[in-house]
Amino acid sequence: MKKIYLSLAGMLLCGSIISQSAFNMQDQNSVIAVLAPNTVLHTFNNSNTDRAAGPFRLWVEPVGDVMAKKGLVLSGTTPNQTLFLSPTFMDSTMRIGTGTSTSTFVSSVLQGSVLDPKSTNLQSSSDPIVSIADPYSVDSLVIYGSYVKKTSTTDTLYTWLVWGTPSNSNVFTKTASSDVWPAPINTWRDSLIGPKITGAVAGSGNKVKPAAPSGNYKLIKYVLKQADSTSSGHFKPIVIPLPSIASIPAGNIVSCLYTFVPGAVYSAGDCIYSYTGATLPQNKNGFGGIVWGQFTPTITQLSDYVNHQVDPTSWCMGTSYDKNQRHNAYPAPWPALMTGNLITAPVIAYSIYGTATGTVGSSELWKNDFTLSQNTPNPFTNETTVNFQIKYAVSSVSLEIYDIRGVKMFEKIQKEVREGKYSVEINNVDFADGIYFYSLTVDGKKITKKMIVSK
Repeated sequence: MKKIYLSLAGMLLCGSIISQSAFNMQDQNSVIAVLAPNTVLHTFNNSNTDRAAGPFRLWVEPVGDVMAKKGLVLSGTTPNQTLFLSPTFMDSTMRIGTGTSTSTFVSSVLQGSVLDPKSTNLQSSSDPIVSIADPYSVDSLVIYGSYVKKTSTTDTLYTWLVWGTPSNSNVFTKTASSDVWPAPINTWRDSLIGPKITGAVAGSGNKVKPAAPSGNYKLIKYVLKQADSTSSGHFKPIVIPLPSIASIPAGNIVSCLYTFVPGAVYSAGDCIYSYTGATLPQNKNGFGGIVWGQFTPTITQLSDYVNHQVDPTSWCMGTSYDKNQRHNAYPAPWPALMTGNLITAPVIAYSIYGTATGTVGSSELWKNDFTLSQNTPNPFTNETTVNFQIKYAVSSVSLEIYDIRGVKMFEKIQKEVREGKYSVEINNVDFADGIYFYSLTVDGKKITKKMIVSK
């Protein structure tokens, strides 16, 4: 698997983009950022090895790995995508010091990403890390950030790991792309996903957090150390072990989201991050999240954006939550979710591992987006069961049985079927002994297998 962790070079400032109907880009000035002096990048075990059948352990950075798999240039003087610095803080009433303004405020309240290990774009082999039937575990995270201390107070990164099936509306919220993004971005995929959020109340302080049930998330309060601190414009990898292993059920995706929580009392208007040469000096501790953003081609208008970060095979994407959502500047339900972000994504790596040996039919599942199992029992007399799995929600599913002459003997049709595993019981049949063929058709794609009746 081609990785990108050692190509973290120049960075620019980037604001998140989100709107309910109109496009809203934060106007930020740019700044160069580099790896902090004498910093050793975290060692990503197995970072150059695709997961094969059997036990596995991988570090996965969902958006970076997707872009590497797509063949994008991620280093050098003119990369397709490079890394940008986005000050992130729980309180959007804080200011940022730039070279031209003293009234720039924090835009990013929460940063996050979504990892769907069933993606076929995370490994160079194009195989998913796990199938829809395989559980896995997460035991640690790495967040790339720029923590700048100005006082001796102790600060914390509030980091949440949430998980659930994509259709679990208690954990995640799906949104039509056309409701959030204008052209051309709204054509890149049909829908977006992000963690559901609660506590969006206007005012200062730490107000927002995941809305997931307690059994679907872990909160890691990582106390930032002196060793994590750097100077303005520099960044370091911050390793965050989970207090206990998160066992992720089969078919679930995960999301990490974080914000900076200070140990001191801050007043509205305090400067929590100041770039070199800024007219407004930094007077309190602050944190800048490192995010992917487009570098080439140059962006001068909306039509210049390219779908570099989009993974059509999964839900892997960045997520963002900005000051307008936190202060209810958008109509409901926008303050209650972190919307999938298709043009910027924080650099967050997940340590995932498991014992999956590969589910029967999984290669078929990822080739066709669905799989059809052999009926059981087979041969059968009057009753048998047919199992199948669907990777994504689909418009139509039909199961048909034909005799050897091609005469249809059975048909079952279902409209608007969600992703998941299904069983169809075929009973009280009056088929003569012999060979039959059963076909599963999902949105026009068909798989056919053979069954035998023996009485």
